[in-house]
Amino acid sequence: MQKTMYNNHNYLLLLIGIIMFLLPANSNYSLDAKIFPKKKKELHSGLVHQCDDFPNRHRVFFAAIAKLYPGWLDGAYMQIMLHKQTLSFCPGFYQQRWLHYFLVYSGFLFDLLIVPLLLWNRTRIYAFAPAILFHTFNSIHLNIGIFPFFALSFSVFFYPPSTIRKIFFRSVIPQTEELIRQIKSMKSSPDMIWQTAQKIMEQYA
Repeated sequence: MQKTMYNNHNYLLLLIGIIMFLLPANSNYSLDAKIFPKKKKELHSGLVHQCDDFPNRHRVFFAAIAKLYPGWLDGAYMQIMLHKQTLSFCPGFYQQRWLHYFLVYSGFLFDLLIVPLLLWNRTRIYAFAPAILFHTFNSIHLNIGIFPFFALSFSVFFYPPSTIRKIFFRSVIPQTEELIRQIKSMKSSPDMIWQTAQKIMEQYA
């Protein structure tokens, strides 16, 4: 008999792949931008960012809603998933009922609260640590492929662009930050602001 595995996360992977195919993801920090400098852009509409992150944020919320059924809340699902797991120094640990309930309800609370906690600047750094633990545990103990690392990588979208540049692109001149600072300091018409923005970007080109 043929053996296969059903994983509903694959639908999200497909959706994200289609969205990224349609977005200008190659306009900066890419091989295209190096070969064709005229294609390079520092600024994009906020809609580009939202299109990237919108499906993932809603996936987490609906993951919490999907857990509101007896098979999850009574720990049966987690008991089935962990029944073959074992620790050499603590046999029977993964078969403890208290552990099943802890994982069930902590997983539900994680899915319900992680997006608001990552959106709020004051709790973002504290929420990122549980996200690492949650996705690492899922990768080790649940057979869901690359999805834990995929979901964890999307956590960077909750950080402002300036933070991402400082971490991954330290040698890049902070053009966007300077542009935003100067635009915010202006009290002019939208046309005047746009003309000034173009002049500033030309200085860094």
